[in-house]
Amino acid sequence: MRKLWVIFSVPVLVLVGACADDSADASQAESGTTVRTQANVPGDVQNEQESPDEVEEKAPAPPPVDSPVLIGDVDAQFPLEYFALGDDDEILLSSFKENSDGTATISLNARTPRATDDVISDVTKVLKDAGFDTTADVEVDGMAAQTTFTRASETITIGVVDDVSTRLITIGGTVTEPESDEK
Repeated sequence: MRKLWVIFSVPVLVLVGACADDSADASQAESGTTVRTQANVPGDVQNEQESPDEVEEKAPAPPPVDSPVLIGDVDAQFPLEYFALGDDDEILLSSFKENSDGTATISLNARTPRATDDVISDVTKVLKDAGFDTTADVEVDGMAAQTTFTRASETITIGVVDDVSTRLITIGGTVTEPESDEK
């Protein structure tokens, strides 16, 4: 009977200790902080070492309530006319943040079945028609293509990641805020 008590009590103690640590880790994960976990379990002879292996994980935090990030949609002021999105393109997320200097910081991520060259060509045509100039392209590891456009103090960069079946379009920059229709 004594042997059974020892065998039963060790897992309960380990479980109670693990639960206490998990609640702290969970609250840290909600805030977007780094969570450190140990790879070995106390009492596990097979994994026991002098210094436990640590694994660092970054838990994503949801956008704050007042965040300019919209998931699957765009802000009403977002200048979509610059981005030549196709009917089959899916907006993943976007942000539009007004700055104190009369500009806005924008970001858009979308998924498309279109070819990389078609995406770059379509956006280039729209931006050039709007008065933007192309700057020198810079190769970026992992990107199938990247191009930057400027107009006065405005800058827009488009990047495309190609994963064979679809492309991820990433657009970001600073633009002047659109004129308000309200008077």
